[in-house]
Amino acid sequence: MDKHKPLTIYKASAGSGKTFQLAVDFISLLVLNPDSYKDILAVTFTNKATDEMKMRILSQLNGLANNYQDSDPYLQKIKEQTCLPTPVIQKNAKIALSLLVHNYNYFRILTIDAFFQSILRNLAHELNLTANLKIGLNDKEIEEEAVDKMIENLEPGQELLKWIQEYIETNINEDRNWNIISKIKEFGNNIFKDIYHKHREELTSLTSTPHWFSNYRKLLLSKKVVIQQCITTPYKKILLNIEKEGFDNYELFSYGERSSVLKYIKSRANGLIDNTPTRKRDAEAMADPSKWVKKNTPETTRLTSFAKSYLSSELKSAEENRLSLWKPFISTALTIRHLNQLQLLKSIENAVDEVNRNSNRFQLSNTQDVLREMIDGNDSPFIFEKIGSRLRHIMIDEFQDTSTTQWANFKVLLDNCLSQEGSHSLIVGDVKQSIYRWRSGDWTLLNNMKPDYQTDIKCLSTNYRSEENIVLFNNAFFSKAAEFEAEQLKAQNIPYNEQIISAYSDVEQVPNKKGQHGYVKIELLKKEENVYNNTLQKVKQFIVMLLEKGTAVNDIAILLRTNKDIPAIASALANDEYFATHGINFISDDAFRLDASIAVRLIMSALRVLLNKKDTLAKAELVKYYQCYVLKKILPDSTLLVTTSPFSIEEQNIKLNSFLPDAFTKHLSQLNELSIAELIAQIYDIFSLEQLSNENSYICTFNDFVTDFVLNNSADIGGFIKYWDENLHKISIQNNLTNGIRIITIHKSKGLEFRHVIIPFCDWSLEQNGIIWCQQKKEKPFNILPIIPIDYSTSKLQGSIYESDYQQEHLLNIVDNLNLLYVAFTRAREGLYIIGERHEKTSANKQYRSTLVEKTINAIVVDLKAATIKEEDENLTFTYGHVGTLLQPKKSTVSSQNIFEQKPISKKLNSFKNYINNNLIQFRQSNESLQFSADKEVDNGHTSYIQKGTILHNLLANVQTLNDLAPAIERLKQEGLLDADEQTYKELYDDVNIPIAKEWFDKKWRVFTECSILTKDDKEGPVVERRPDRVITDGKETIVIDYKFGKPLNEHKKQVNQYMQLLKQMGHKNVKGYLWYVPTKQIVNVR
Repeated sequence: MDKHKPLTIYKASAGSGKTFQLAVDFISLLVLNPDSYKDILAVTFTNKATDEMKMRILSQLNGLANNYQDSDPYLQKIKEQTCLPTPVIQKNAKIALSLLVHNYNYFRILTIDAFFQSILRNLAHELNLTANLKIGLNDKEIEEEAVDKMIENLEPGQELLKWIQEYIETNINEDRNWNIISKIKEFGNNIFKDIYHKHREELTSLTSTPHWFSNYRKLLLSKKVVIQQCITTPYKKILLNIEKEGFDNYELFSYGERSSVLKYIKSRANGLIDNTPTRKRDAEAMADPSKWVKKNTPETTRLTSFAKSYLSSELKSAEENRLSLWKPFISTALTIRHLNQLQLLKSIENAVDEVNRNSNRFQLSNTQDVLREMIDGNDSPFIFEKIGSRLRHIMIDEFQDTSTTQWANFKVLLDNCLSQEGSHSLIVGDVKQSIYRWRSGDWTLLNNMKPDYQTDIKCLSTNYRSEENIVLFNNAFFSKAAEFEAEQLKAQNIPYNEQIISAYSDVEQVPNKKGQHGYVKIELLKKEENVYNNTLQKVKQFIVMLLEKGTAVNDIAILLRTNKDIPAIASALANDEYFATHGINFISDDAFRLDASIAVRLIMSALRVLLNKKDTLAKAELVKYYQCYVLKKILPDSTLLVTTSPFSIEEQNIKLNSFLPDAFTKHLSQLNELSIAELIAQIYDIFSLEQLSNENSYICTFNDFVTDFVLNNSADIGGFIKYWDENLHKISIQNNLTNGIRIITIHKSKGLEFRHVIIPFCDWSLEQNGIIWCQQKKEKPFNILPIIPIDYSTSKLQGSIYESDYQQEHLLNIVDNLNLLYVAFTRAREGLYIIGERHEKTSANKQYRSTLVEKTINAIVVDLKAATIKEEDENLTFTYGHVGTLLQPKKSTVSSQNIFEQKPISKKLNSFKNYINNNLIQFRQSNESLQFSADKEVDNGHTSYIQKGTILHNLLANVQTLNDLAPAIERLKQEGLLDADEQTYKELYDDVNIPIAKEWFDKKWRVFTECSILTKDDKEGPVVERRPDRVITDGKETIVIDYKFGKPLNEHKKQVNQYMQLLKQMGHKNVKGYLWYVPTKQIVNVR
């Protein structure tokens, strides 16, 4: 590896073994030097990719160490890269695996967001943030809450109120909706975008200047009115002279009232302003006066003479004037459009900041911007100090989805790594799979990278995923499609067309699988009213054909452009008679939402009843879930109807109670006294929810969020129900076990693969409505604002001062949509089926994907051997390969020897209480304090003594240096665990402030509090968890400290000795151990 340049950029097309290559490079570094695990950072885009990468590395280290056959491909590649012999690789792999497992916190494979969050938390002091701050993930939800509070707090005389009133008045004057709250919320989301962060200070400066926006808007409105008058006046003048001459009669003009030149002039005089070229009919009239006049009227001769002497020349002058003034007119109109909203952004940002401050929350979307400001002017060692180590190797996956700000932050770390001897860093990405621009991903960063003295660029050109026919089709299709898109840009005089050619220059892959297997079918249906149902019928035909060939349902996926299409299509297919009869399930992401779980819905209904005993609807729901799903009884809906006659509400409640367990209905008061976590565990047991099948994943995910809620909020039932209604019910569980045909969006399919992929409705429009942020212009008066929000419109932006911004956005739209096709088409391993509506006529304003598909397949059909294309009744069908080339489902193979690759065994969750007790937010004591508290040696009267021990243990778990003591005490107070005054604080401080203990809280130590150590008591025995209270190390010596709050026992020394031996086995040297009996200030040196 030393032969390589310090930075390698892999351009990895779909299915090219990117994860394999990343794992090989990571493991190669480890087998060259097992201790280098501390020096490596790998970042990915999603949590799923992070988990997959970690497991891949651990499993292959284990496979290499044990010479498993499954790991042979890795062994051969690692030998090639490292030039090490097999025995050395096996030996070092074993050492590296042990080091990673015992020092798992140094196994730095993280998402980009998680990595920068870790730095942010370490910068809490510099940023005046508390150490236990929450990270806000839902920008939209928080922004909407902030806007609501901002509106609620408006008072007469406030500048903000005046701005909003101006905004409302403007909307009314322009015949737009006066209810602008939703528009403010929608526009307010721009405060989270990188471009706003970049220019925030300049905008804030303008906003803080009294009346600046109001005056600027008046200036632009005045300019717009003047230009409008200059455009319409010549037409009005022509019209006035026509009237003076007595020719104001449509019957005298050619084409009459329908479309005469006179009608055209009147429309322009009445304010119609655009930049459409002069109509052919009007241009002919300007060149030939006789074209104005209807023949054989009494005024034909006189009107022809008037046209020749006046009308033709004046209309020509008016048209030239209109077209020349279009640019300043439309530029002014576009600039004015969002000024009222723009001046509100700072107020919205302030409102969001206040909401976050009150909740001790920091927005994830602000992380990159804050770090960029911190990094500017500081050297990289400052950042490494905050990471906790000096990195030597950085690996960045999915680089095409990295934002400009993220890259600026990363580049500081990467440059430092590259400057070190022996550095080997990686960047892996594929421009063709960049489909997250709406998350600020910037594919041009990767597209513009070039090789240099530090950088190698390599293409992973072999496709290991798809069958040969699928690969060859995609090679031909996207090579030609990219060429067509570039030609179209060139024809429109839009620069940057070479960017598309560059992005798709590596599209052709070599298929690893040979044999001409694989099948592609594209059907483009004629445009008609019934095309939607016809498309669904085609989807059904594809599915039935595959099922009859023995394809498993979970080998089929339907990919759609947007989420909003999924429910209707899933419902239509699920309700089809054939699929219903044959028990074929269709599974969308909605099936994995928490509110799809009967168990979770039952729990929420029970909580609503506990919150309000008179909530009969909630109780009726609870009865239905319990009786129909848990007890499997048939209960007519009429039984659950809430009526006032003949039953009263009270009688109805009594009736409903009879269907519920007594343990619930007769103990409502006692249940209400429990904490949320304990209450949910009780509900689970009372209603016997363990009897429901396939609910474990939902319940465990639900509990994780319950735990998080309790940690960060006041844990009352009402608050939790509100959290559920507003956010939690939408959360999806992680579940790869599906027994149905998957329906997902193209975006969510990225990184996945399926044997057969069906893409219906592949005919979406290219251009999307919305706002683009345009850069500051040179022309006055548009040169004042640093950035300007402009409505994206092809017809309006072309010919304006914002045309270059439009051209850039248009290019990005083209690449985005071509990439969506690429991601969708490359998910298929064996079969690809595409259905769309034909759109033959397109314009710059409206372009459809089916048009590009049709143009491309017509161009490639000749080059693809055995490809066919035919048109019948205006329906176009393309095929490549034939159905007979589809492979039969492979038989399941024997599970791997590798423990990391063995499938988990699914076990029934018999007692939710046991599960939730293991996950509750609580302090954990390694000296088994629960048993200690009940020990016969402890006087039952000394409960306050035990409580103080509990508080001290909890306190010490959150203190790294003595400076942390005061904040930790304050936190305990806020959580209701401690009612502390100055005397209490002094007592607690005195308990820990003894000479040797004081040494353990020095800031020189790296501190691990209550971290688990996993071990086995014997080789074949179960994994056992050991958890010392405090381990501190400075690299030269390691000290383990265990806190005790009772009488000294011999078992205590034995326990600390176990910790010491484990730390030595993990590679720590000079290990010492101490028992600290905190109440008596006694410290015992364990030898």
